Parts: sequence; structure tokens; C-alpha cells
Amino acid sequence: MSLNPSNDGRLDLEYKPRSPEDRTRGIGIVGAGEIVTSAHLPAYRMAGFRVIGIYDKDPAKAEAAVRENPSARAFPSLEALLEHPDVQIVDIAVPARFQPEIALEAARRGSMCCARSLWPKAMAKRKRSSMPARAMGSRRPSTSRCAGPPAFRRATRS
Repeated sequence: MSLNPSNDGRLDLEYKPRSPEDRTRGIGIVGAGEIVTSAHLPAYRMAGFRVIGIYDKDPAKAEAAVRENPSARAFPSLEALLEHPDVQIVDIAVPARFQPEIALEAARRGSMCCARSLWPKAMAKRKRSSMPARAMGSRRPSTSRCAGPPAFRRATRS
């Protein structure tokens, strides 16, 4: 977000997020529920982002989601998705209570994370033990390693 003064002295507020110039980074999605099939995948497709694949604990859901997206594949396990060399961004679309462990594992592997739910209580419980930033050898997460909602960033600061 930025404020630009206009010629007449009013401020012009740029409030819309900017799309990244590089759309070649591969996205791996964890979870294949309704939000993924009806919102995430269509939005990624419209934006021209590259979805590598999807993992869901229910393989049938992952298979159904990739049928709508022929360039993506269903992964048999979370580990397989995280180990794929083209997956650079992990979209974590599962219930909040499961997100911290997935984010931790993705951060350990150097992937950027995207989680849409707020999970400060779950992260606060792990504050002193196994935070993604500490797994990467840092006191704080950097946006190049693991991004998330503001509550995540607050909960992970030392």
C-alpha cells in the first residue's frame, strides 16, 4: 500500500495488492477442500500462476481437484509435495490446528508459506519449541522464508 500525492493536493491511495512479476514459481497446495477448488485454484489460474500439485489426506479429493487443473498433479504425501523441486510456495489450506506443523516443515525445506486462517493460539503453544524461523536458524521469520497472517508473525517473534 502506498500514498501518492496528486496534483490537486489530495492523496491517491494505492490499496490493491500488486501481482508479482515472476509468475513461474511453483505452488504446492496442501488441502483440497471447497476453498481450494472454488477459490484458490480459479484465482491462481486467472492470475497465471503455476500450480505444481495438491496433497490432501483424502487422495480422492486431491485427484478431483487436479482433474480441473490438468497441469497439476495429486501428490501421495505431504513429504512428496514438499520434496518436489518445482514447489517453491506452499499454500496451506487446511484447518488452523494443522497449519503450524505444515508451515514448520515447509520452512525447514526453504519454501515460502501462505496460510489463510489465523492461528495465533496454535503458534503461541509452539513459541519456545519448534518455530519455523528457529528451524531456519533465525530469531524471526522473514517474508522470503515463511509468510503468514500478522498473528503468525507476532507469535513467532522472540
